[in-house]
Amino acid sequence: MALIKTTPRETEEHANVVKLLVETPAAKAALAAQAAEQTLHRRGLIAQIKAVDRGYEKRLPQLAADVAVNMAALKEAEAALISAQQRANAALGAKSTASYSYAAQRDRLEARLREGAHPSIEPFIREMRAELDATRKRFSYFEQTVVNVVTGITRRVVVNNADSVAARVQAIIAAIDEAQRLKVELADQTEIPQKLGALAAALPVVEDPKIS
Repeated sequence: MALIKTTPRETEEHANVVKLLVETPAAKAALAAQAAEQTLHRRGLIAQIKAVDRGYEKRLPQLAADVAVNMAALKEAEAALISAQQRANAALGAKSTASYSYAAQRDRLEARLREGAHPSIEPFIREMRAELDATRKRFSYFEQTVVNVVTGITRRVVVNNADSVAARVQAIIAAIDEAQRLKVELADQTEIPQKLGALAAALPVVEDPKIS
């Protein structure tokens, strides 16, 4: 669409027409009505702001009071927590001290019992440890071909004495533990030789592997 160009003279004439129209009673009344409407709208906004201010100012004392009450409760809870932590630390410290004292005292008493234990116990333990090593070396196995007389099928069977070795190993370990226990738990040490002999006699024998 082509633009319509106006001359300076036409522009001036248009401005004069608008000026004349504004000066008319109808135009003045319309402008006055518009200004009154804007003023009324602004008064409404100002009234809303004042209402918001009054509402906040009315709630503010209660809000501040709530903050003060809860801050006081928080400080009280923090003080109680600190106190509880201190008591817990003191209790832990007392428990650790008691545990250390108990262990040290018990160790001293057990050391005295071991020092006065029957002299045959240590040789017995050394003998059992040597027997433990010897027993582990007793492990053996063999292979055998077995023929089923009915079907004629042959199969290779591997047999070992692992269960027998394991049983003696466990019994030796238990005997060593028992000898150590007798050092500190048996008052009459004159019974030690008899008890050690019974432990040795009760050890199971390692069996050679065999076909069942």
